Amino acid sequence: MKGNYRSHLWLLALVVILGLARLCVREIPLDRVGVKQNLLGKGVIEEDYLPGYCLVIPGLQRLFLMDPTIQDYTMAPEVGIPTERSLFSGPQLHFARGEPIDLRTQDEFTVAIDITVLYRIRPGAAHQVLVEIGSGHRFHGILEQQARKIIWEVLAKLSCPDFYNAEKRAAQAELTRDELNRALAGYHLEVLAVLIRDITYQEEFEQKLLAKQLIDQGQLLAKAQEQVEQAKERTQMIEKQTSATVLAIEAELEKERKTLIAKTDAEIAQIEADANFEAQKVIAEAESYKRQQIAAGELTKTTATAVGDKAVAAAYEGSGGELYLTKQILESIEIGDIELNTNVTNPFDVEKMLELIGLDLEALKNAR
Repeated sequence: MKGNYRSHLWLLALVVILGLARLCVREIPLDRVGVKQNLLGKGVIEEDYLPGYCLVIPGLQRLFLMDPTIQDYTMAPEVGIPTERSLFSGPQLHFARGEPIDLRTQDEFTVAIDITVLYRIRPGAAHQVLVEIGSGHRFHGILEQQARKIIWEVLAKLSCPDFYNAEKRAAQAELTRDELNRALAGYHLEVLAVLIRDITYQEEFEQKLLAKQLIDQGQLLAKAQEQVEQAKERTQMIEKQTSATVLAIEAELEKERKTLIAKTDAEIAQIEADANFEAQKVIAEAESYKRQQIAAGELTKTTATAVGDKAVAAAYEGSGGELYLTKQILESIEIGDIELNTNVTNPFDVEKMLELIGLDLEALKNAR
């Protein structure tokens, strides 16, 4: 009995604890941040609580949910009352007015501008927005008031033709964003972009613009035609210059060709002359060598003949030589019929007999 009582008591305590935990734990959605306020006089806690679960003590603390997502404020005639929609992630409030901004431009024309401002609570500053502005979506009113005022001041510095210039229009939109950020810095709001969506001009300006466009187009056409003529003139000049350059190049090439031919002919003639000179030189050297060899041969022949004659003479000087000569002489003599008178000639007188047969004994003696 006592054990059952304790079990029921523990179960009751667990239920009470779970109930208190449920009452003390609050969920912060993904598209919100939480800001806690102490109800005992300490004010707002200087911290933004990220999505998830947050401990909030009932009676002592209070949790405010602030929207940190990107908001848009659109000023255009087709937008009616505020509506709920999702611009990026999660639902967010879209405050728009059904009236565009009418501007008086620098050139005294009126233009109606459809414009959208993208903004949000500065990251980490939701608790400051709660302190400075309050809870909920009160900061939208601050943004609307400042946006219309600053957009009017900054964009009114443009002229109507400037709105046609995309670069000038974008630069002025960025300047508007910067001015809005300076104005909203004390409210802890951040402007991300100022988007000019549409521009409506006065009919008078549209007519003047159309007339100006026609004039500009005519001027552009005239300028284009002038540029075409100038291009033709430049083309003709280039063609003439090109032709002159080609002729000059051809003349120079012809001159170089003739010079090269003359140089080549001169080199060939020089080579031929050198070859002829070398040939004549070789021939002369050969003739000289030939004459030298012939002379040497003749000298050798003469020397050999002289040596032979000397040897023959030396051989003839002996007794054997005399007999040989006598034999040769006798063999070469053709003797016909000789009539010899012994009364007149002694047949045993040899010299007398030799003279009778026609030998020159003096010459024979000199030869010996």
